[in-house]
Amino acid sequence: MEKLFFTLFAFLLVSTTQVLAQTPSKTDSVYVYPPNFFTAPRTIHPPKNAKVKPPKSQDLVVSVETNAPDMGWRIGGMGQLGFALNNYGNWSAGAINTTNIDTNIDLFADYQKGKFTLSNTGKFDIGLVGSNAFLIKDNPNTKFWRKSLDIFSITSSLGYKFNDNVSLTLPITFTTQFLPTLQFQPENPGLTANVSALYPSDTNSIVSRFVSPANTTLSVGIKWEPLKEGNSKMQFSVDMLAQSKTTIVQNNDIARIYSLSSGVGIEQSNSTGIYGNIIDVDNNAVQKVRPEFGAATDIIFVYSGIKNVTFRSRMGLFKNFIKNKFNGISDPKNTSLTMDVNWLNKIDFRVPITFAGKTLYFNTTFEHQLIKDADITVFNRKGDTTKGIQSRFFFGASLNYQFGHQR
Repeated sequence: MEKLFFTLFAFLLVSTTQVLAQTPSKTDSVYVYPPNFFTAPRTIHPPKNAKVKPPKSQDLVVSVETNAPDMGWRIGGMGQLGFALNNYGNWSAGAINTTNIDTNIDLFADYQKGKFTLSNTGKFDIGLVGSNAFLIKDNPNTKFWRKSLDIFSITSSLGYKFNDNVSLTLPITFTTQFLPTLQFQPENPGLTANVSALYPSDTNSIVSRFVSPANTTLSVGIKWEPLKEGNSKMQFSVDMLAQSKTTIVQNNDIARIYSLSSGVGIEQSNSTGIYGNIIDVDNNAVQKVRPEFGAATDIIFVYSGIKNVTFRSRMGLFKNFIKNKFNGISDPKNTSLTMDVNWLNKIDFRVPITFAGKTLYFNTTFEHQLIKDADITVFNRKGDTTKGIQSRFFFGASLNYQFGHQR
C-alpha cells in the first residue's frame, strides 16, 4: 500500500511538472507554445476571436485578447428533511415501534477574481432514531431518542490557477460532531456503560461530543483537474499536498478514556486514549492536541451522465512522518509506518417537483464510507475496544429545497 501510494504520488508530481512545462502559458494576451511542441506540420486552430501572429523561429505565438473572468461571489446550498414512523399493534410477525428524523444542510460560498479562487463549503447532518425499546420501566436514566447521524464539517480552500487544469491550492478543514455519543451495555442496550478511563467520572459513558474529538488539516499543494464537471459529464481531480493534521480532544473525561485495558500502556503504566492521545498516568496528565505531519493525496471522481443521477467518489490518503510525543513519553506504536484512508462513495437520484410555484427535489441517496486510521480505537458491538476499518452505510429518501446559486 505504501509503495503504491508513493509511486502514485511521484507519478502525479512528474505529470504535473510536465503539464506546467508543456501547457500553453497563459498571460493577459499571449499563448506561448515551447519549441518542437508539434512533431509534424499541422493546421493550427487558435481560440475564437484570436489574432494570430507569425511564429518566430521554432516558437508558435498566438495572441489572444482575453482575461480571466471575475465571477465575484456565488452563494447557495441545499437543505433536506426526512421522516419515518413505524408503529405496530399486536403484530404477529413481531417488530418494534420506531421514529426516524434526519436533516442535513449543505452550504457553499465561492469567489473568483482573476486567477485567484476561494471555495468554502459546510456540511451539517443530524439524524435521530426513537423507540420504546430503548426505555426501561421506572428507570429515568433511559432515553427514547438516540442519534443515528452526526456530521459537522467545514472546508475552505484558496487557489491560484496556473492554467485551466493546474492550480496551487491551500485547503483548510475542520470536522467534529454536534451531539454527545453514548456507549451502551451490549447485554442491555437500554442502559449506558461506563468505559475504562484514568480517574473515571459519572459521565464516562460519553465517548465523543463537540470538539472531542475534532480534526483539523492545513495543507498546501497542487490540484490537477484534467476533467471538469462544467465541461463534461465527468469530473476528475487530484490534489497532491503537504499536510499538517491535528486531532483535538477538548473534553478532559473523553481524553482520559483508555484505548487499552487500564494499566496496560505504552510505557510502564502509561497508555493511549481512544483518539491516539497519550495518557500520562504518573503525572495525571492527558494529551489534548495530537499533531501529525506528512503527505496527502485527495482524489475526486464525479459522473453525471445518467439523467437525474449523480455518482461521487472521494478518496483521501494521508501518510504521517512524525512520532507522537507528550511529557517526554513517546508512543512506540509508530503509526507513521501506516497510512490513513478515508473513502466515501455516494449516489444521488434527484427528481424536480414543482409545488406552489417553488421547485423542490425528491432525493434518494445511497452513501457508503470506509475509514482506516491506526490511531483511532472504536467500540465493537460487544462493548470491547478494537482497531480496524470503520464502515458507515446510509440510505435515505427526502424532499430537498435548493436556494441561491447551483454549484
